[in-house]
Amino acid sequence: MDSIALYQLAGCYARGQGTEQDLQKSLQLLEQSSEQGCWAATLGLAANYRFGWLTCFLVNSVYPNYGVVSEHVIHSARAFYLYHRISSQAPETEKAVLANAYYHLGWMYQDGIGTKRDYEQCVYWYQKSADLGNPVAINNLADKYEQGLGVPLDLDMAIGLYQQVVGQVIAADLSLGRMYLEGRGVEQDFELARKHLNVVLDARISGIDEMQAEAMQLIASFTEESPLQQAQHVLKNARDYSIDQINEQIRKIDSFLHMDEAKQLFFKLFLLNAQKGEASSQYQVGYWYLNGLYTEKSLEEAVYWIQKAADQKDQHAECKIGYLYEKGLYFNADLDVAQKWYERSLRKPCTSYTPEYIGEQLNPEYLKMYDRINNEALKGLVRIEEKRPKRSKWQFWKK
Repeated sequence: MDSIALYQLAGCYARGQGTEQDLQKSLQLLEQSSEQGCWAATLGLAANYRFGWLTCFLVNSVYPNYGVVSEHVIHSARAFYLYHRISSQAPETEKAVLANAYYHLGWMYQDGIGTKRDYEQCVYWYQKSADLGNPVAINNLADKYEQGLGVPLDLDMAIGLYQQVVGQVIAADLSLGRMYLEGRGVEQDFELARKHLNVVLDARISGIDEMQAEAMQLIASFTEESPLQQAQHVLKNARDYSIDQINEQIRKIDSFLHMDEAKQLFFKLFLLNAQKGEASSQYQVGYWYLNGLYTEKSLEEAVYWIQKAADQKDQHAECKIGYLYEKGLYFNADLDVAQKWYERSLRKPCTSYTPEYIGEQLNPEYLKMYDRINNEALKGLVRIEEKRPKRSKWQFWKK
């Protein structure tokens, strides 16, 4: 089997594609592939020694063992050696592999991992990776010019490099936002600062909590309030805000839900709208109390708010009341009452978009839409039917 086939097979074992996941087998195949001259395999081995898991194959959280580190595997000096081996021996045609190896060498020299810290070497390797188009290396090179580490301080160079990768590397937007705010190397411009900092705040990427917190603090330094401060103001002055205004505030803090403070404010804003009588918020608050999301679990509070929403004919709330009666949660179990609530929650699709009949025949698309919007209620009705005792065919007289 050639080196490329071995590398691909190693990936199958790592991801559990077409076979059971076997990380040890994957690693063995990766080593064989590397020995036969596959540079991507050598890069994968280096990353495994660097981080303690097969980052080359387990590229996102859909794969089992994504991000699970085996501390005993980490060997920084071995990783450093392999990255250097790639940089000195891999042919120029292996651009992607070389760009990654150069980048990691720059990173390791920057932080003193597997070698002594050396900013001049760090800049050298970041530059080589940047020359091959690696956007993260370009950002990190910009940082060195901004800080004057390993190169003379050069803000024009830093800004030019950051601008090459804005929108690709969140850290570049954060740095430019900070520089426009401070007027450092550029003319102070609050609008451009806000533009770049909002890119950071709007990003849905894991592992950038600290960057988003800094962006929020920077925006707060030249605006009246941050989104979280605005939310606190709304809660303190609830009478002055309409349901629509509160919903707008909810949308503003939605991107900060990785922060505990934001989660608390998120719940309180929904609760405020529930208290103001918005049915959808009443159901949402009840659902969260029922499941212990954003607040402590409380069956009594859950039923209180779900019932209030159901009284306003909220479909989800009506269906959930049926579920509570079916399962005997808070209420005594009662399949007849549950059935009535499930049936009450059923809604017809809008015939303006999906006509019920085409000619004299029932439209199959209408049926699909009906099933989709009534999915939970229909499932509940099926469960109830299955729970009811089946009447014997010999007891037909008992009606």
